[in-house]
Amino acid sequence: MIAAVLKSNRLENWRFYPFSEFAKDIAKVNDPALGAALSKWVAENKNDPIPLLIRAQYYYDMGWFKRGNDYAAKTRAVDVSSFEYYMTKALADIDASIRLDDGNPYSFLVKLRILRGYGFSKKFMSVFRGAITKHRGYYPLYAIVLDTLQPKWGGTLGAMYGFVGRYAGNSAKYSPLRLLYLELYSDLLNNAWTSCDLRHVVSEKMAECIDSVMGKTVRPGLVKQVKAALRLYDHCDKHQFDVAVGRILPGMLGTSGGGRYAGAILMLAADAMHSDTQLVEDKPGHNDYVIDEAAGDYWFNQRQDENAEQKYKEALKDVKFASFPNEEEKDVAIASIYEDLAKLYENRGRYVEMIAYEKAAFAEGGGVKRETHVCWGYFKLRQYHEAIRTCTKVIDSATDLHARYWRGISYWRSGRDEAAIKDLAVVADSESDYRTSAAINLGFLYAKDKKFRKSLDPLNKYSYLFDPKTQSKKELAIAYNNRCYDYMKLGERLIPLLPVRSTSCRSGVDGRRRCRAGTGMRRGGYG
Repeated sequence: MIAAVLKSNRLENWRFYPFSEFAKDIAKVNDPALGAALSKWVAENKNDPIPLLIRAQYYYDMGWFKRGNDYAAKTRAVDVSSFEYYMTKALADIDASIRLDDGNPYSFLVKLRILRGYGFSKKFMSVFRGAITKHRGYYPLYAIVLDTLQPKWGGTLGAMYGFVGRYAGNSAKYSPLRLLYLELYSDLLNNAWTSCDLRHVVSEKMAECIDSVMGKTVRPGLVKQVKAALRLYDHCDKHQFDVAVGRILPGMLGTSGGGRYAGAILMLAADAMHSDTQLVEDKPGHNDYVIDEAAGDYWFNQRQDENAEQKYKEALKDVKFASFPNEEEKDVAIASIYEDLAKLYENRGRYVEMIAYEKAAFAEGGGVKRETHVCWGYFKLRQYHEAIRTCTKVIDSATDLHARYWRGISYWRSGRDEAAIKDLAVVADSESDYRTSAAINLGFLYAKDKKFRKSLDPLNKYSYLFDPKTQSKKELAIAYNNRCYDYMKLGERLIPLLPVRSTSCRSGVDGRRRCRAGTGMRRGGYG
């Protein structure tokens, strides 16, 4: 299969297609058997660089899956340790793969992604310079370096401008590298949001904070350079340009508080791509579907759902007039728009429409996550039999823990407690982001039948439930409350819980109210 993909592969203006997408999607980190199978594949093909490359991708994905995407200060030491373990293995594999064959540019991109996990460094830049010596025209190598030069990775704003000036500013007038100016603007917006988020700016003040940061970091002339970069549309393969810009714009438009800046760039892109962002098109079929879809994203993020729906549906009309190199890429583009509409209807609580568009997206472009979302949609509609059937279909074809969680909850709601317990236990034992809910619900399933000794088991077994670094205040409160309740029902007097501060008050003879602080446990049922 991989040989067939490589045979049809081509280096385009902004991507190495289709191998990079194919390789990235192979690693399903939720599949416990995949690591062992990959190791067997590597052992049986010691002189083949491809098994090593795929296993390196697997280790890379597994490392980030274990670590999570929170700030380093909020990440548990054990998760950091797991991350470093997998990144070390990934780096060893990708080095071995490159030694066997340095003709695959994606291998160097994987190595840079691995090294970025440790922050910006001299080694990172050394690998980049070696990579562009071999593959000077591979755009993603430049994009990942620019992104890594952000302060959050250990770089500086000056270094970001210097990098773009060196590689884009000195390139030919219509070189694909000119798009780095758009990447730079996007990264500056991301840097502004990160800066504000680290200062714990509340959402109501985020736009004001971003205005302040962007005012200091966007240098004179950058917008002009972005505008010039967008004119590449008329001087290159339009589909390739659509894919490249369609990758950058959504991230900008999804930046909380950054609507003013993202909206301005959207207008520039629309003008350069001979489109407009008005709600009702004067000339159907005239717009570039990427602009319609991006405009839908803009309105969705502004919580203007009707406007978003209008633009997404126009994107479906306009995509029919676009040129694609093959039917597969057209299917992918259509699936993306269907997914946008599914997300919109989910946001509005219209689950019947959401399911219809998720099914349409799956039919066009596949994807386990889309089928899992259909399963969840049936759960929201309280059609538990359909939810169980759809989730089971997903679980049988791929080890998806989200599908297993929703199947477990659907079993519970349909009165099949034993089946529910089996599914929820699997999720609670995993690294899934659903594990907390699974563990809490396991306790609840026993408590509702007054089996309080058994309901204590998951609460005592899963120590992560009481870790303030990984749990929200609400989740911590529920875990402590439920364990307290179980001990109380069992008649236990020594409750191994943290005390809760309480206040008792009474009125004096002079009419004044006097209070004193104390400690105790708040009583309550399961939460």
